[in-house]
Amino acid sequence: MIDDLSGLINTQINEHTGEAFSAATVTLLHYDKMNELQNLLFKDFREKLGSTALKNINNLDSRKTLLDILDYLSDEEITQLARKLNLSIPTEVEVNDIQAIFPQEISYIDLVVEIIVDYLVAKEDPVTVIEDSPLYPTQDLLLDPCLIPFENQSFRESLPIPKLNLQFLSFKDYLARNFKLFKYESAFEIRKELEDIIPRMNPVFHPETGQFKGFDGWARMATDIKEFVLYTVQPAKIGKKYPSKVLAEIKYSVANMQSYLKKEWESLKKHDVVFLVSFKKEHGDQQMDVEGEVAKPEKFIEQYGVQYVRGCEIIGHLDEKRKEFNNIDAAKKHGPEGSIRYLQILMDPIQYEKDLNIIGEKDSELYSRFNLVVRRKAKENNFKPILETIKDLFSTEITLPKWLEETILGYGEPEDAHYQTIKERKKKSKSSQGASETVNFFDTFLDEKHYTECFEKNEVIPAAERALAKKPFDLQLDANKQAQNIRTILLSFDWPTS
Repeated sequence: MIDDLSGLINTQINEHTGEAFSAATVTLLHYDKMNELQNLLFKDFREKLGSTALKNINNLDSRKTLLDILDYLSDEEITQLARKLNLSIPTEVEVNDIQAIFPQEISYIDLVVEIIVDYLVAKEDPVTVIEDSPLYPTQDLLLDPCLIPFENQSFRESLPIPKLNLQFLSFKDYLARNFKLFKYESAFEIRKELEDIIPRMNPVFHPETGQFKGFDGWARMATDIKEFVLYTVQPAKIGKKYPSKVLAEIKYSVANMQSYLKKEWESLKKHDVVFLVSFKKEHGDQQMDVEGEVAKPEKFIEQYGVQYVRGCEIIGHLDEKRKEFNNIDAAKKHGPEGSIRYLQILMDPIQYEKDLNIIGEKDSELYSRFNLVVRRKAKENNFKPILETIKDLFSTEITLPKWLEETILGYGEPEDAHYQTIKERKKKSKSSQGASETVNFFDTFLDEKHYTECFEKNEVIPAAERALAKKPFDLQLDANKQAQNIRTILLSFDWPTS
């Protein structure tokens, strides 16, 4: 909840108008703060920190560097610096009164240092945070009762999840909250299915080492993995920290499946999402409390030895002779041969990079010992494209009509979004500005060819203007001539080349 509160506090908006700042404006405002700090250091603390005032800003705006800088100053100088930065800091008496009610092991000067650092440190870009978020839920999210409560769990306090309030700070704040909420909602549904499937599969472990030995049951929506191979990790694209693609292959068998179940598994196709589960018990002597009894929610991991859960997207389905079948793009389709099947999958590259950084040193075999592949019903498994769409919207500069933006964000009068109000407003605008009306078509036209195909038969468009058409553009419609006189208002923005 503290992280969510910090994110809302650091949302970059104009405090007077409420408009969201662009990324360039946020960067300039941050540089202004750091330039002010460097000027103060050079002017008042030149003997101690004169060289710091000449360093590049990117080498100064991290939390660690700022703390190192403030370590050179005395308590009195730190307080003086905070006041010269126009920061509102409490007095020692006020801090002592607060500590008497809420005892905290923090001194007055430590509090002042935290205020200065929080003001100057480079804030995380919300666009980058969403772009660097994995799409598939892992075992940490699926089995976190604070974010995704179990069905029989009762809460006396509010869950630390985003709320869809009546008002939002910006349109990107609206998208970010919906992204997190939809991710949590889909994770809740996936967790419910895993709670049903894993006990049915009944994993068996070595009594002493806790190593996974096999399954003593079966489930319709899951099967054991015969072999898992991670065969391609493509390098990251320019400006990205994670690989561009992580390709792997799953080998499973349909030999012991009934005909209807075999048909269901062979119906898996390109772009379907499946989940991989690995098992290992920390203590090998732990077994189920009662045979066949479903584990208690808070002990689900320990009781069934769930170690890792990762999601992936299918990009190919091969038979025993490694011929692709069930390909929706293939001109000729053929049935699978043999009893061995191969699923070519695309792992989440963002999650893969995080695993290497966090888990890789402790468990280098994470991506080599998945034991179970779990599928879901197609109608319930559409969370990935929705999350991808929200991600794309988040990283795109979106211009909404003023009346719609105010309605979504919860500002202004709701009646302004009513069609009758909009109609009356247009009538007043026409009467004051004349009969013509300008309509912005944004990206309606894909390219110049698309534009000319739509308007090449309209002889009233001057050939010179049609040849110089740029994107985006407005069309000025003359109501007196029944929209026949169309004149392009060109903007200096080239057509996309691809």
